[in-house]
Amino acid sequence: MMAVLITATACVAACGLLLATSAANKSASNYSTALNAAREELEILRTRRTALTVNRTDAAFVGSVPQLNELPSGAGTLSIADYPSVSGLKQITITVSWRAATRPATSR
Repeated sequence: MMAVLITATACVAACGLLLATSAANKSASNYSTALNAAREELEILRTRRTALTVNRTDAAFVGSVPQLNELPSGAGTLSIADYPSVSGLKQITITVSWRAATRPATSR
């Protein structure tokens, strides 16, 4: 009887560990997808140099980034500003956000 109790306890612990591992795997996958979406937008900005001439704050992505559709409630914004003290240089901030299973997540 004691062996059954110990085995049942171990099985419950193993199931909990598997669930936690699955959630961590999905979270890592979402972060990778967000990073790829940000890289794609940066490449679009590099090819469309005219998009860099106008400063923007929390604007929508310039190009179409299909990776955002892979994230739950995925959205992307970018900000373009003149880089301080260097003429002709721009600072670009790309933000990808999505809704995680338990709370909103953001990758910058």
